[in-house]
Amino acid sequence: MKKHKTITATYNAETDDACIVKPSVLAEAENLINGDRQKAYSHPWDDYKKTVGAFNALTGHQLSVRDGIIFMVCVKLSRECYQHKRDSVVDACGYLGCLEKVIDKEEELKIEGGQC
Repeated sequence: MKKHKTITATYNAETDDACIVKPSVLAEAENLINGDRQKAYSHPWDDYKKTVGAFNALTGHQLSVRDGIIFMVCVKLSRECYQHKRDSVVDACGYLGCLEKVIDKEEELKIEGGQC
């Protein structure tokens, strides 16, 4: 089942105008990382552990899970510097939310986070 974006409508009684307000980038990112994407990809720590493991094997580098997520934030910010797209901002916020979840899981598992 696909989750629909939350759209809020407001009404100004003084002007008799209705206005549709789209969700903030933070609210949209929150919905993404705690909704369908988490169900599709599992917890960000598990997902990025596999991702950085593949990257490390291919390149010989030693990124931590946190480093992998921070790298993705950098990708989104780089794109935003080139041209504004709301999706890049939403995704950057989402990756930072994933970073928080990873830090919480590492604390729970007593894992040192690495090079941040």
